Amino acid sequence: MDWQKIKKFKKQFHRAREAFKALSVNRVSQTLYSDLSGEVHSRLILPPEKEISRLGVLVYPFANPESDTYLKTIVQIIFDADVPVLTSDEKEKIIKILDKIESSKLLIQFEDTATTARDSYLDYFKGEFFSNDVIAFRKIERFMRNPVMKEQVVCNFYSYSKNVYTVCVEIYSYVRKMEKLNRSDFSEEVHSNKDNQCIYCLSSGGKFTSEEHVYPESLCNGKIILPKGNVCDECNNGILSDLDNHLSNHEMLAFLKVFYMPIQQKTGKFPSATYQNMKVEKTHPRKISINMQSDSAKSVTLKEDGNFVNLKFKGIGRRPFNAVFLGRALYKVALGVLAWQLGASVALNKKYDLARDFILGKSTFTNNLLITFEVEPKGYIEGVFVPTEQGTLFALSIYGVTFAFNLEPSPVIDVVPELEKVHVRSYSLSA
Repeated sequence: MDWQKIKKFKKQFHRAREAFKALSVNRVSQTLYSDLSGEVHSRLILPPEKEISRLGVLVYPFANPESDTYLKTIVQIIFDADVPVLTSDEKEKIIKILDKIESSKLLIQFEDTATTARDSYLDYFKGEFFSNDVIAFRKIERFMRNPVMKEQVVCNFYSYSKNVYTVCVEIYSYVRKMEKLNRSDFSEEVHSNKDNQCIYCLSSGGKFTSEEHVYPESLCNGKIILPKGNVCDECNNGILSDLDNHLSNHEMLAFLKVFYMPIQQKTGKFPSATYQNMKVEKTHPRKISINMQSDSAKSVTLKEDGNFVNLKFKGIGRRPFNAVFLGRALYKVALGVLAWQLGASVALNKKYDLARDFILGKSTFTNNLLITFEVEPKGYIEGVFVPTEQGTLFALSIYGVTFAFNLEPSPVIDVVPELEKVHVRSYSLSA
């Protein structure tokens, strides 16, 4: 029984459910009206683009055959459950529903080829949202030139998203039933770690029911995860959660998160960044809204450069820069990377006890944090550490902003003239 895929399905379903509940227009409707010449026009009434985009992005894993949470994959897991969940009639019903929503034909054709609702949905997702599929982008580009066709394609994308979600509601009820009927199998798999010890507070008592995202989930980390037994619930749901929130919402990184993250995995919402003088918000996987306060408009410059547009603006932070709090959040990540790559026994080494106290806020740390202030933005997060006899050096790049520090008090790292030339600054963690 693949309970990990079931768990992923449940988490994604909860996000999609919130997006569905947030729809301001639940039903598609069409209105007819005439202009002054008497010519009759039609108009589809749909939710705002932002709402359609959010729902479409969140149900995509259920419609994508390559995803772990593809509906047919989840249904097959339910069919294969040790304790039967569905009757023969229920199985036949769900198979027919899935086949119907995937194979139903549309009136839309591309190069004289009939298009299914599913293919139209996937083409729109790949072509309009990410444009990384040349064929899909060419199809969508052709349709989008025609206002009537554009409206129909968007309508189909929205309708198909709703249909997929509706099937998910039914499948979710079967998943819940399967969990109850196969409870012993489920419990054995998700509670397999018997040697519980928290790598942060060193406690071996209390509850260990949660996994720990090494990098904050709200920074688009859904894969690098410590299994249950490595971090206690008290740390996970308390101090570590506060540190993750501080890092993922830090004003130094917030704009880059909006730029690179399609949607926040944890909340199922488009990312946003709020500064004193402006708000930056993603409204679509390829669209960003920047709202400046009236008295800050002069700080924005827009310059055309051939096929490109250069946009410059200055965001003013809402709170003073706190190197110690930021350092604690980064040290939390570094210790988690050690456990994830080399095992919990390495992270539990006594030489990291002072780092643990620093992370938990029990003390400051007698070393420095180095930060690059001239960066080349990148669409990924990467952490590299170098354990040596003279310390455990760690470099963490988040969307191009690089942090460097030592998980041990010695040796003390600092900025040398060569680093000053590339705009690296040093901040004390003992202040």
